[in-house]
Amino acid sequence: MKPVVIFGIGAFAEILHFYFTHDTDRKVVAFTVDPTYLKESTFCGLPVVSYEEVTKLYPPESFDMCLAIGHQKKGRFIDIVEARKKKYEDALAKGYDLVTYISSKAHVWHPHLIGKNCIIMEGNTIQPFVKIGNNVTIFPGSNFGHHAVIEDHVFIAGMSAISGHTVTGEGSFISIGTVLRNGITLGKRAFIGVGAVVTNDVNDEEVYTSEPAKLRRIKSTKIHT
Repeated sequence: MKPVVIFGIGAFAEILHFYFTHDTDRKVVAFTVDPTYLKESTFCGLPVVSYEEVTKLYPPESFDMCLAIGHQKKGRFIDIVEARKKKYEDALAKGYDLVTYISSKAHVWHPHLIGKNCIIMEGNTIQPFVKIGNNVTIFPGSNFGHHAVIEDHVFIAGMSAISGHTVTGEGSFISIGTVLRNGITLGKRAFIGVGAVVTNDVNDEEVYTSEPAKLRRIKSTKIHT
């Protein structure tokens, strides 16, 4: 099992380092960031290297990678979604195997149905036949009903109920405390606000907020986080 390099040096990267160190057999050996963000040489007691140099210092033949890119930074929602997707594709193109972390304190029936570079934190219950794509982050405490599908690059903030036979489209953001009724489909890059209860299908880039959910006349490409 190859050692891991984590992309990122923020709070998300710090917690991911903690999870790998205390809850897996994986050893984290370094962090990497884009040159613009290379402001310090160490993080969590480990080296921080430029992403432009990472393949020379930590070649993919000997090291795996995990991307810790959250939604906590300020900026347009769509820009953050695209940044997460672009870095995922770029790291694969460099030849890295992108590691998935599944907490030992999560209940997951079919881990083989979970893709690359997924981060499944503690307290999540993932029922049989749930399919989770690549580069998906799920914060603690959600329930995923049987046969639900989570497509690539989705971010779920936690404490949500994703009912059975739902489809959450690529690049969507699910805020904390969301409820999705069984059988509905969210389109690509949908943005669901805190505590929303969604009972109908959601089109691409639509925004729903409040409880009960209300359709806002704005596209998710215009949202700032």
